[in-house]
Amino acid sequence: MGSEWKDKAENLEVELQQCYKAQARLSEQLVVEVAECRASKALVQEKEAIINDLRLELTKARDEFLQLKVIAEEKTKSIELVISENQELKAQL
Repeated sequence: MGSEWKDKAENLEVELQQCYKAQARLSEQLVVEVAECRASKALVQEKEAIINDLRLELTKARDEFLQLKVIAEEKTKSIELVISENQELKAQL
């Protein structure tokens, strides 16, 4: 009966060692995954910053475009007025 307890104790010790090894592997894997997660989070934050910069640039370009469109429309109206006046002067001559 003593050897039976001894065998059980040895088996339990082997099982305990296997559990320790498995826990160590899982801990190492967790450390790696946490590091990868942090790296991914940093990359996402970097991409978000780039997206925000691009949005600002787009807004600025849109505003500049609208200003140029207004200027172009004003110049077009001026040119049309000059052409109209020129035609009137030609008609008077």
